Amino acid sequence: MKLASQSVQILMMRARVRLAEHDNAGAIADLNAALAVLRAPQDDWRLSLGQGYAAAGLQDQAIGQYDQWISLHQGDGRMAQALLARCNARALLGRELDQALADCNRAIGLAPKAAEALDMRGIVRLKIGDYARALGDYDAALKAKPKDPLALYGRGLSELKLGKTVEGQSDLTAAASLQPNIAAQVKTFGLAPG
Repeated sequence: MKLASQSVQILMMRARVRLAEHDNAGAIADLNAALAVLRAPQDDWRLSLGQGYAAAGLQDQAIGQYDQWISLHQGDGRMAQALLARCNARALLGRELDQALADCNRAIGLAPKAAEALDMRGIVRLKIGDYARALGDYDAALKAKPKDPLALYGRGLSELKLGKTVEGQSDLTAAASLQPNIAAQVKTFGLAPG
């Protein structure tokens, strides 16, 4: 078992390096090889595998790994992180948004002031058309992290959807000044002004 764990560790380290070098194919090969070595569904590496698959753009595979890890690690200090990651993967796919919202809600329950969780819940709420609550999430995220470009952009989108054109455009501009590629980042979730 120790040899298998070391093998997974080496494969995961190499996958991270390959992801950093934008070698998705190599990273995916390493992630798949690491997965093949794992025997137990409760293996702690499943959280890392989920994160690797998500970074490589394979959200379905990421969700599968998160599902296994979450179901067997209740009470783990990383639960909010895992729930948020699964929410993110579901939001990127644009599927199971009710479950994504439940994951974000649980993550926020575990870490109420986490701006990232509030941002992600705002994205999910924008996708399901709950614009007023999305605006509330972004306002709360900005209280926790005032210069958060994702929260500013999300708040701008929420305001535009609610007919607050001046405020919305102002927030979109402020977000772009902090992070010029923010519109492209948000577009990966299928969200854009208009």
